[in-house]
Amino acid sequence: MADTDEIIEQRIKRAIQDKADSLQLYGHGSTKKFLPRTLLDIHGLRHLDLSYFNFELPGWLTDITSLESLEITETESVAQIVPLVWRLEHLRKLKLAFNWNEMKELPASWEKLKHLEELNLDTADFKKFPAVISSLTSLESFSLHYCEIELAEVFDALARLPQLKKLRLMYNSAEPEHFLPESFHRLHAIEELHFNAWPCLRELPERIGEMHNLRVINLGNSDHYIGDRALMSELPESLCSLPNLEELDLYGLQDLKRLPSGFSRLLRLDIMKSGIDELQLSPEQWNNLEFLRMHGSLPDLDQAGNLKRFSVTI
Repeated sequence: MADTDEIIEQRIKRAIQDKADSLQLYGHGSTKKFLPRTLLDIHGLRHLDLSYFNFELPGWLTDITSLESLEITETESVAQIVPLVWRLEHLRKLKLAFNWNEMKELPASWEKLKHLEELNLDTADFKKFPAVISSLTSLESFSLHYCEIELAEVFDALARLPQLKKLRLMYNSAEPEHFLPESFHRLHAIEELHFNAWPCLRELPERIGEMHNLRVINLGNSDHYIGDRALMSELPESLCSLPNLEELDLYGLQDLKRLPSGFSRLLRLDIMKSGIDELQLSPEQWNNLEFLRMHGSLPDLDQAGNLKRFSVTI
């Protein structure tokens, strides 16, 4: 729902009165070209979410030094904010994504964000991977969509983040073929890989079986990019040696015809619109599944005693 200027002012006033620690404002109903500076009167504000403002947001937002979470999405510009983000020394979550006047680079001053755990820079227009990201050693989650940077450069930097557990990376071009670089294997703490809508990714390396903390692998080719046929046609058998793997998303991988056979703990499986028309699992594998989405022949679900959600297109 759009927030009019009056609603925005009312929400800020109420947040001041209630000493709120969280505030969310949507600007697509605003006709003004500025934010009320009364935002600075919300003492102790910890979480601020601003979306859909059709003007450049002011740098004085970084005067709210109590912030632990700042999310700005689909807004005209964050050009005034990016150089001053370092002032938010308590920041744990930062999302600057899908903004219209995209970021080209990050300042070295961001190295002062010692507590930052989650960083989302989706659609940032980087030509080189920002060196300062490697200094954010508390980072546990990183997301960058529509990336066009050389893969080796990206993973060489990410491999220097010892706490990185969740990675979302998307290249939306259909060519050239992409192969993960050697530095990919140095993501020792990684638990979730989200490489969805990355049609030019040709394969996962066999050594992925050494990444024993992995719980989630998402390779789904989203409907938005399904026209760019995904190149991945097989998965390494070493995936079955991952002791903690619980979720596998293979949506839209049309050239993928079969699964590796030895999964032991898989709880969630999505093979909708993939090349897998018939699912053959052991009794133990069926019993483990809690979520299944697929197309093709209707499987015998008598052994799937723990299945909680099931979707099939015949």
